[in-house]
Amino acid sequence: GEIALALTVLCGAGLLGRSLMELQSVKPGFTPESALSLRVTLPQRSYADSNAQHLFYDRVIEGLSALPEVTSVGGTSFLPLAGIGPGTSFWRADAPQPPPNERPVVDARPVTPGYFAAMQIPLLAGRDVHETDDQSREPVAVINETFARQIYPGDNPIGRKFILILGNDQPHEIVGVVGDVKLISVDGEIRPTAYLSSRQYAFGLMNFVVRTSGDPSRLAPAAVRVVRDIDPLLPVSAVRPLEEVFAESIARPRLTAVAMSVFAGAALLLAALGVYGI
Repeated sequence: GEIALALTVLCGAGLLGRSLMELQSVKPGFTPESALSLRVTLPQRSYADSNAQHLFYDRVIEGLSALPEVTSVGGTSFLPLAGIGPGTSFWRADAPQPPPNERPVVDARPVTPGYFAAMQIPLLAGRDVHETDDQSREPVAVINETFARQIYPGDNPIGRKFILILGNDQPHEIVGVVGDVKLISVDGEIRPTAYLSSRQYAFGLMNFVVRTSGDPSRLAPAAVRVVRDIDPLLPVSAVRPLEEVFAESIARPRLTAVAMSVFAGAALLLAALGVYGI
């Protein structure tokens, strides 16, 4: 009986370890290798105006792009697998407005031009957000595959419009479709996502992604120096390779699998000693 119970625990640990191996092989929708991420939070007292924020972000992207071995640079207010971003309800602009309790929900992620290239998220149709997509123009959005299938099943969504509840309730024109990305967790489901132009939605938080042909860790001091040269008093946080962000997203399942394996091995050892003593 002792041996049977110990082997049952050991089999459970083996299945958990197998699930962990499969979890590590899951594609998050972007390429974590050869990329560096860093976070900048702008103080409200110094960057109260949205134009000042956009000017700062442009200068940082220009400085990071000029560094050696850098191939592309982009930014987003909410990095995938690094926390929960904002979600809001939506409906098609050419359909009747549904009741509030029946509206579907979509994740909204402001991004800069070049973000998809820096993350190596494939552009499937249409275009990226441009520098000209500012507050003087109609809001635009790049959506993921899941959102495209949900809002316009079997039809081309490029040029169509949908209403997004973000304070203005204005129609957003769909200008592009990109591949699906795991936003919250690696083992979670793909969520409908709308990538908005950061020039049309001002956020005092920006995560820059720097794609390099070399080692991203060696690029960290130079990337921080670019931000400090523009504003010496500005704090720069979460400076790390994008691979660490991906590794942290599966840290809890990995810890559970290791602990389960240790306990299973201890149970098997105790059962063997017990049988030998008898």
